[in-house]
Formats: sequence, C-alpha cells, structure tokens
Amino acid sequence: MFLIKLLRLFLGYVEFTATDGFSERFINLCSRENILLWNIAYKESSLTACIKAKDYKRIRRPAKNSGMHVRIKRKRGLPFVTFRHKARVGLAVGFIVLLIFVCFMSLIIWEIEVVGNVGISSEKILEIINDEGIKIGTFKGSIDATSVEKNSLSRLPGISWLSVNILGSKVQVEVRETQKGPDIIDLKTPVNVIAKKDGVIKKIEVYIGNKTVEINEAVLKGDLLISGVTVNKDNTEVLRHADGKVFAETKTVLYGKAEMLYNEQIISTSKSVYYVNFFSLKIPLCLRGDNFFSTDIMVKGKKSILPIGITRAVRYEYSEPGSGHTRIRAQLLCLLSLVESERKELEELERSGVSRSVMQSEASVTIKGEYKGIENIAEQREIYVEEK
Repeated sequence: MFLIKLLRLFLGYVEFTATDGFSERFINLCSRENILLWNIAYKESSLTACIKAKDYKRIRRPAKNSGMHVRIKRKRGLPFVTFRHKARVGLAVGFIVLLIFVCFMSLIIWEIEVVGNVGISSEKILEIINDEGIKIGTFKGSIDATSVEKNSLSRLPGISWLSVNILGSKVQVEVRETQKGPDIIDLKTPVNVIAKKDGVIKKIEVYIGNKTVEINEAVLKGDLLISGVTVNKDNTEVLRHADGKVFAETKTVLYGKAEMLYNEQIISTSKSVYYVNFFSLKIPLCLRGDNFFSTDIMVKGKKSILPIGITRAVRYEYSEPGSGHTRIRAQLLCLLSLVESERKELEELERSGVSRSVMQSEASVTIKGEYKGIENIAEQREIYVEEK
C-alpha cells in the first residue's frame, strides 16, 4: 500500500468534487471508460474522489452525460510541485544530482574493519586485504569475497579462518587466529628449581619436590630452591621433575645509554601544504615540493573514520645545533632505551620502589634505573646423571 501511495505522489493526482446530477451513473461511466477513481466519498449532495492527473480531462464526458459538475479541490504530487517551481530549475537539478551521488556512493566501500585478531596486528591484515583488491573506494560489485578469503588466508600463517563480509558500504574482515596447544611438560626428565637472581624469599609454592629454603632467607643466583631428589626411608634416592614458584624481594639495576651526536641537524623552520582527501584521491590545494612529511586529518563518525578529510604535508628545514640540543636528545634516547629494557626484563615484577639517576660525560649520557619489588625467581635446571 505504501508503494502505491508513493507511485501516485510521483505521477501526480487530483482530488475533485462533483455536485448535482447522478453520482452512481457518473461512477459507472468512469468505470466503463477505464478511468480509475479512489478514496470515493459521499457528503451531503456532493461526491469526492481522487484521480490520476493525466486522466482528469477524461472525466468531462462522463460528468456531462451524468449531469455532474466537476471542480478541482486539490492537486498533489511531484509534477505539480515541479510546475509550481519551474523558475527554480537549479533546485530540481541539484536534487537529482544529489540523489545520483548518494546512489553512487552507496555502491563503493567506505570503511574496512578487522575483528577477532589479538596477536596479529590489524595493519598487517589490512595490508594483505588491500593487496587482494579490497580498498576504500572499491566498487562492491567488483569484490570476489571467496577469492580474497582464500588468497589472504594463504598469506597469513597465524590465521586459521578468515571471512570477508560486506555490510552496506563497510567491509568487515573477521578472523580467527591459530590457537597454540598447551606446552607438554616432560615429567620424566629430573630437574631442580634454582634461583635465577638474588633476593629474599617471601613466599614458596611447592608443586613437586622438596623445598630447601625458608621464608625471609636470602638466596643468591643459582642457589637450590626446590630439590628434585627425594630420599626414601631405605636411604635410596629418587629423581623427580621438581616444580613450583618461589617469590622473592629482588633488586634489579638497568641502564640506558646514548652517544652524543654534535653534528646532528635540528629543525629551524617548516612549511605546510594541504590536500583534500576523497577516498584514495588526493586533490592538492597548492604546489608541493620535496621532503614533505604527511599527516592525515580525517572526518570521524560515531564509530569509525570516514575516508574524507585533509592531508597536511610539512617540509622541515634543518640547521646545525649546539651541544645543549643534542644532550637533551641523548637523554630522551636513554630514557626510551631504559623503558624498553623495563618492558622486557621487569614484566613479572610487582614493583615497590623505583629510582633513576642520570650520568653524563662529554661523549655519552647514561640513565641508571634501580627497581625493587616481588617476583618469581624460580627457574628449572635439569639434573644430569652420570651413566655407570
């Protein structure tokens, strides 16, 4: 019913009233002439109905033969609106162009999203997907999802399943990463648990074996913590695969070091140029030279970034620095190096105290970091048995 109303508005229709004469005969004559009437209603001595705009002139003969006097009550639909505003042709043309533009834009890809990945970065997956032909601005009809899935899966060894779903103007790449099986522990190999660094014991969890240290006891790196040697009542010994956790209060010292670079250049001035981004097309707003570094400023929606925005490209001019500038840069490099060491070496440390100090010389800068905290210092070491 809605589509019928929409079609009638598009083609235009007329609502009219007919008075005097014989209304039943008028309706019958219209039906004989294949003139469609709808919304027919009687009110006092008049008849009200609707008719297609192109059929309105055809009701003159049925009205004359039935003695009815017809008068237009209301005109509705696109043809009458267009005629009323015929002096404003640009408005109609603009509306049609906008409609065509919207229809065209709905046929291309606006966004590509990757879901389900944990260990593999979205950037790496998107790079493979782009190589297979799915990019922002690609026509949806040109995408062979089955082929992209097959080829992308063969190029991503860490992915066990991949699906390309086209959701309107958005492509959703759903992946499942390969699940590693649990590590198989060789319980047949006899091992001891030793300390991997110096510390003071705070907590002991023995799963297999016999503990050889007590709480608040100081240990050195390499000391035995849990023994894999069990002595039976008959004084015979059995070698076992010792296992457990030993938490100790430790102190770790890390260093970050960087050399001084007196001949390094620094930025003195910069020049910017701008581009308008429309999907993969970049329209320059001025001439661009060499050595420009680009930064994209895109339009953001509620949940995604739209492929429309402005690119700001900057060209830097350099000059020779003084020693003060390179010293500050060296300190920053030291700090970055120290933070990277912290991330690798202190992953399991529950920190209780941190201190850092800077040591400088004419040739280099060093940052020393001292870290106190609680961590698991247990480390398994195989027991070697001499064959007799």
